[in-house]
Amino acid sequence: PGPPGMGGGPKGSPKGKGYGSFKSSDFAKGPKGKGKGKGGKGRLQQTYLLVQFTEKQISRTYDVYNSVGLAMDAVCELYEQALKAQTPRVQQITYDCTDLVNFIDRLPDLSCLVRMDNGNFQCFGKLWVQRQLFDHLKDQASQ
Repeated sequence: PGPPGMGGGPKGSPKGKGYGSFKSSDFAKGPKGKGKGKGGKGRLQQTYLLVQFTEKQISRTYDVYNSVGLAMDAVCELYEQALKAQTPRVQQITYDCTDLVNFIDRLPDLSCLVRMDNGNFQCFGKLWVQRQLFDHLKDQASQ
């Protein structure tokens, strides 16, 4: 049900039903400590990364990050884990943004819930994640 590193999923989600069964109390708990750094545009924004790896609902999982940037790093890590699983004997893996976009497009579901300045959460889909990834990677390359 998804690669290691995603903490929610069937074990961590209420009654093992995947992210479709969030309770309002799940959002009050805050990030699980996936780094303390700032991401996105230098702001801390609690971000839930929700992923469904196959058509089966049991493959749904989620994890919480302190920023959009850290969630984007996690998307890259998920892709790298998928590549390693497909080619376990390859020592060095390289990919470009197009490969990452294609990976996201092939997932049945990928979205983010981001806590906005007013305290409410806003949901964003694959296209938003792809744009955020591009901006995030471009920012990292320029540093």
